[in-house]
Formats: sequence, structure tokens, C-alpha cells
Amino acid sequence: DWRTQPRIVQALVTAAGEDPAPLVRSCCVRTLARMKANTVPVVAAVRALKGDADPRVRQEVDPALAALLAAPAPRQDSSVRPATAP
Repeated sequence: DWRTQPRIVQALVTAAGEDPAPLVRSCCVRTLARMKANTVPVVAAVRALKGDADPRVRQEVDPALAALLAAPAPRQDSSVRPATAP
């Protein structure tokens, strides 16, 4: 559960934005979406990847954003805030 292990989410966000391998970056985006880690920082990081140099990464962004924004919001007593549509 990503809510109890926020370091995992942070590691995926960091790798999605910084890993030199495009396949790693695209897999991180896809994994964040599968986890439904719909926090403001995650959604912002995924949105930023719309401008990634590799088309495989960019291809993952729109489906990931759709999944993240459709996910139920985290509990309000959690330390993370839910993402909202722009």
C-alpha cells in the first residue's frame, strides 16, 4: 500500500523524471498509475513528463493521468493530498 510506504512513491517519481533509461521512466509512470498514487506531487510529476524526450514515456502520460485522476481520493487523515483535475 503506497499510503503506508510513501518512500516507494517518491522513488518512482524520482526515477520517472531522472532515470537515463526511457523504458524505466515509462514503467515508473505506468506503475504510479496502477498504484493509483493520486497525490498532487505525483500528478504534477507525470504531467511534466508530457515533454519527455522519448515518445515511449510521453505515450504513458495520458493514460496514467486518466487513471490517477479517476482514482478515489486518499483518506483525509493521510499525510498526502488528493490530486484534482485542472
